[in-house]
Amino acid sequence: NQTTAMLYPSQEAYDDFGRRAYLEIIARKRFVAELPMRHRDGSLIWMRISGQATPNDYSAGDSIWVLEDITEQKKQEAELEGYFHQLCRLCNAWLPG
Repeated sequence: NQTTAMLYPSQEAYDDFGRRAYLEIIARKRFVAELPMRHRDGSLIWMRISGQATPNDYSAGDSIWVLEDITEQKKQEAELEGYFHQLCRLCNAWLPG
C-alpha cells in the first residue's frame, strides 16, 4: 500500500507540502507550487503542482490535482540566469570606476 509520500524527496518535504496545500484547499483557494519530486526511476525532477477543492462540499475531502513536469523549464531558467550573471560581470568590468 503506497502513498503519495514516495513522490517527495523526503518525509519532511511531503509533510510541508501537505500543511501548505491543504490550508489553501480548505479555504477553497487554488494552490500552486513548484518543487522537486521523485521520478519513478528515483531521480529528482521539477514539478508544478496545482490543486483545488472540487465544486462539491469539501467536507468529503475531495480535491483535484494537476502535476506538470517543468524540469526542462527549470534547466533553461538556470542557464539563462548563468548567462545574465556572466553578462553583468562583463558590463561591470567595462564600466568606469
